[in-house]
Amino acid sequence: MGHVNGGLHVRFVPWFHGGVTHSLRMDFDVEMKTRDGVILRADVLRPDIEAKVPAILARTPYNKSMQFNMQSHLRPVAAAQAGYAYVIQDIRGRYRSEGEWDFKDLTAANIDDGVDAVEWLASEPWCDGHVGMAGGSYVAETQMAAAMGQPPHLGCIAPSLMGVGKERAFAHGSLPLESMVVGWMSGLAIDRLLKLMPTGDLNPADFKVVLDALQRPDLAASVLPLDDLLTLESAGMPRYADTAEMVANVTRLKGEQEKLFACPALWTTGWYDNAAGAEQFNAMRETAATDAARDGTRLIFGGWTHNYALSFVGSLGLGALGSVEGGGVPALHLQFYDRHLRGAGHDFAPVRYFVMGANEWREADSWPVPGTEHQRWYLHSRGGANSGGGDGVLSRDEPSASETADRFTYDPMDPVPSWGFRVMYTGGTTVAGPFDQRRVEQRDDVLVYTSAPFTAPTEVVGDIDVHLFFSTDVRDTDLIAKLCVVWPDGTSLNLADGALRTRFRGGFDNPVLLEPGEIHEATVGLGPTGYRFEPGMSLRLQITSSAFPHLERNMNTGNEGGADATGIVAHTSVLHDALHASYVSVPVQAEPSPMVLPPLPV
Repeated sequence: MGHVNGGLHVRFVPWFHGGVTHSLRMDFDVEMKTRDGVILRADVLRPDIEAKVPAILARTPYNKSMQFNMQSHLRPVAAAQAGYAYVIQDIRGRYRSEGEWDFKDLTAANIDDGVDAVEWLASEPWCDGHVGMAGGSYVAETQMAAAMGQPPHLGCIAPSLMGVGKERAFAHGSLPLESMVVGWMSGLAIDRLLKLMPTGDLNPADFKVVLDALQRPDLAASVLPLDDLLTLESAGMPRYADTAEMVANVTRLKGEQEKLFACPALWTTGWYDNAAGAEQFNAMRETAATDAARDGTRLIFGGWTHNYALSFVGSLGLGALGSVEGGGVPALHLQFYDRHLRGAGHDFAPVRYFVMGANEWREADSWPVPGTEHQRWYLHSRGGANSGGGDGVLSRDEPSASETADRFTYDPMDPVPSWGFRVMYTGGTTVAGPFDQRRVEQRDDVLVYTSAPFTAPTEVVGDIDVHLFFSTDVRDTDLIAKLCVVWPDGTSLNLADGALRTRFRGGFDNPVLLEPGEIHEATVGLGPTGYRFEPGMSLRLQITSSAFPHLERNMNTGNEGGADATGIVAHTSVLHDALHASYVSVPVQAEPSPMVLPPLPV
């Protein structure tokens, strides 16, 4: 089914592989016809040789022509130099591919097309019949969709920046506002607007809406009600409610779709990736459809964000080994593909993770890391934990019966500013990674609990949960928590964060409003981290009810999201007495694993 429009291809400088010098060939807009007759187009970079080669496929909504420079965990040129064809295809309805894009259900929309694309590549005359997949974020979702269809020639997938399962994905119920609903949606709108321009159907005002949102997403995020956010009349783009429906569809699949995967997966993510987590890795190891998929699945945790995998993150240096290249991640990907597409080489450890502070790589046989001690650090105060200057304390001691609850006021019109979260960065004011939290911790509507300094080196590696007893005078509100490291000079750096819309405290599929004035119990999942605390450093926990404009504001009304133009002030208490012992579960490594050196760079 494939051909090259106009026969266009490019020859690159020779490269050396297996003792023979070859050139690389690139074909543009190679056409594939789907089972329902829609034409999808791909760019193909491959060795210009007679021998057949395995293929690596990425299916993207982001313009295939730009993606050859944006595949961070394995560069397409490096894959082609290693003897693979690297193929990037525009998904249905995006850029050079025909058809209509289904935004609300991106998984169902990509199953059949993904299967067709894998089998099409396997039948190409230059392909040896072995196909793997690659890519991050949405492009990871297209891999998982294809894997659900179990195409016979799919040997492995390598989803990156998408490791969260149903328990945490977007199940907190509060949408990433500035980055996703504003920045991401504005970027996606550009393709639609450009296609409307030559037809005369474009409303020029829509271009201004998109450009304004891309320039100042924080201002766009301030629009109330959210149902009026980014109304693009001619573009036919999804609105706030459609974005919420898409997120709900994705969330409900997590932990279930992995049962259908018949091939191994290499999951790659970072501590500050908004999709950081090991739930899908664990789900595959336990429930995937074949022994090969269960045994061959691997996980890599770096010190990175959703967008960047450099030798620093936020304001924290990671050392020379901390970047994707320094950590040998491209070499590990090629090793994974060699194993499952060529039957060559050997496996690496099931889990490889980076410990910030120590700036070292470790290995483990499973997640959580064997030997992890989940310590309970209890909240204490005399009722004045408001701000970093308050009397909030974290300790291993259980609370007494006489401890006084801490109270704070949350006004949706004066939300706590977001600063240093896990963020899919799209140009907004909330930048992903660790930043000094003292600018947030000076507010009285932020409760702060700090431990005594550690007296010995301590590695915290694993998933963190905050268990809270609370009461409030509204039907619904949000709980936002961050775990931080406090350096001896007072610098407070965020390590992990989480949010919970309290109506979802019993699960995303079971929303229940609060009874004002009653005591409720909830768990806020903060996801994973890996950090080495040196003597003199302390743990710190923040608790509040907003993080704007990163997360949409809960208007505290109990109404469905998006409808409210005004909100209600909430007065919330966090209890921590003997009967209501609130605590944070901290994963401590009793005996840290030895350092492992990265493989040689590709």
